[in-house]
Amino acid sequence: MLKNGHSNNLQELPIILKHNWRSVINDIGKEEKNFDVLKSSLAILEAIIGINIFLTSRCSLLWAKCTNKKRIYSCAFPDIILSLSNKISRESEPIYPFAVIDFKMPGKMSIFDNSKDTLAKKWSDIIFNVDDQLMKETITAGDSKLIDPVMQIVSYMAWCGAKVGILLGYPKIVWFEIIEIENEKIFNVNVYPILEIKSFKDGMLEILRILKYSTKLEANKKYFREVDI
Repeated sequence: MLKNGHSNNLQELPIILKHNWRSVINDIGKEEKNFDVLKSSLAILEAIIGINIFLTSRCSLLWAKCTNKKRIYSCAFPDIILSLSNKISRESEPIYPFAVIDFKMPGKMSIFDNSKDTLAKKWSDIIFNVDDQLMKETITAGDSKLIDPVMQIVSYMAWCGAKVGILLGYPKIVWFEIIEIENEKIFNVNVYPILEIKSFKDGMLEILRILKYSTKLEANKKYFREVDI
């Protein structure tokens, strides 16, 4: 049974979702409307399970290692980091994130429409070591349409400590999960099949399913940073 506070939240949901849906319809920016879809899913998640979710937008991940050889340290700016704790460090970076999200134009997601075998072949053509590649600003080998978004979101995950990463390009979603870290430098990451959102409702439910799962995962250590965060 829902407590009174949670019940009130559920009663307010139709108003919230109607407003967010209007924002999606009226926003002609193909990338910005992803935030309205995400906000709707977060509203449902908070109302149903009664957990406060803290969101940071474009926060700075300071001292991220960008170039291994030159030891250049820079900042990264993920679109969204989610946490169940309001504890932050320095430039509003969550200490215990459970998911990091990057918004994309739908066209940038088309590479994931390929079959699993095709994507595996494209990826197998790329032989790299995390020490040499994850810290670089650009990756020149292989298919950039696949490498760029994957390396970007996985880098965010490694840097901020989130085990789940989501590329959200309404009406498409691809999500990632770090399942194992070997010797603190080799990351084994599951890339789940692309989800094609058929409606605003379906999109919210898919994101809700992923986020609910990710809230149960403990954050990793923040790897590849100049100092311990």
